[in-house]
This record gives sequence, C-alpha cells and structure tokens, in this order.
Amino acid sequence: EKELYLLSQLFLILISNPYTSGKKIKIPGKTGVGKTATVKYFGKMIVEAALKRHVFIKYIHINCRKERTSYKVLIKIIRTINTNFPKRGYSPQELLEIILEHLNNQELHLLIVLDELSYLINDGGDLIYSLTRLNDDSINLKQRVSIIGIVRDITCLSKLDASTMSTLQRNIIEFKNYSKEEVFDILKYRSQISLIENAISDDLMDSVTDLVHSKGDIRYGLNLIWRACKIAERKHLRQIN
Repeated sequence: EKELYLLSQLFLILISNPYTSGKKIKIPGKTGVGKTATVKYFGKMIVEAALKRHVFIKYIHINCRKERTSYKVLIKIIRTINTNFPKRGYSPQELLEIILEHLNNQELHLLIVLDELSYLINDGGDLIYSLTRLNDDSINLKQRVSIIGIVRDITCLSKLDASTMSTLQRNIIEFKNYSKEEVFDILKYRSQISLIENAISDDLMDSVTDLVHSKGDIRYGLNLIWRACKIAERKHLRQIN
C-alpha cells in the first residue's frame, strides 16, 4: 500500500496535467518482494483513472530477461501500439521515431515498465538513454513516455553513462524485504482464498513463515504450500500435516 501510494503521487501529473511531463522511476528490491505484482497493479489503476478523465495512457510491461536486445524491446513496444507492424526492416533509431509518431497521432502517453532492467543495461544501455531522452531534441512538444525500471540490485546503474544514471536516480522507490508478520499475513491470506477451511494450521504456517523469512522470497513460501497441498490431495487428507 505504501509503495502504491508513492507511485500514485509520482505519476499523478500524467493525469492532472497530461502530456506535460514524462516520469522516470527506478524500483530496486530482492527477488519475491512484490515489485512486479505491485507495478502491474499500479499500471491497471493509472490507465483506468486516466480514462475517466479522457487521458489515454498505454501500459507496456517488458521483461528484459526475455527481450534482451534494444531491437526486441522496441519491437515489443511498437507492436503493442500497432499490432500490424512488421518485425523486420527498421533500425532502432527508425523504430524510436515511428513510436513517437504513433504516440503523437494517437494522442497517447506510454508508460513503459522495463522489468529485469539489468539485462538491458548489460546489453549496453543505449536504449535506456534514447527512451529517457526521446523528446529532448524538440521544444514545447507533448511528453509521451514515462519509464519504470525494475531491478534486483541498485548497483547495476553504475554501468550506465553519467547522464542516464542521473536521470534514473532522481526517483527511487525501494521495495524492502517483508517482515515476518507480513510474510505470515500474505501466506495466510493466500491460503484462505485457495484452500478449504482449516486445511493448514497456524502452527504449521508459522513454520513455513520462518523458512520464507530467512530466504526473503514470498514465492518460495507460496510454492511450498502449493506442493504440500498436492501431496495432501494425493493422500486424500483434509489437512496438511
């Protein structure tokens, strides 16, 4: 909730004063602390809120571990706003210009989430620079692009050039590890909506919580309970032992 509030405050200008500003936010945090889930939820929120004010925001979530090159990222972006666009025949710079032209023609603001950003930085980081500077060559043009970069380790920024690093370091929302109480609450909640009543005791949930908290990855706990459920089902048990 705290992180959603911070995101809402930082991106409020996209709705209250549309096309006057493009935001660049970086979100660091270890694996399994809710970065991707929270950002996807926020993306849905801001698109719906903007639509009510007749402001059009397009949310694009890109996993840079899958789309490891600048070209693949750009193709993913452009095919989200133009599904019929061919996959071959353009340079990255031409693709950037085409994207900007589409956004101007369609009166759109693009919220690009670059998840696992470090993989794109390892490719050279030129695309990150280009996206953060997309409108810099023009004066008084509408701002069409905002970026959220999700990383596990904040130190990966040191591989970028000083100008890009400075741009991305202005707004950072750090996702800290869950506390023990938060781990218990999340696992308890997910179990309540997934399992029959009393399928798992609080004592057993405490034991799972201890394991998860030591690793810091909530997905580990969810997977642990899921696997235990499957074993219990095969043994025709009504409670996980």
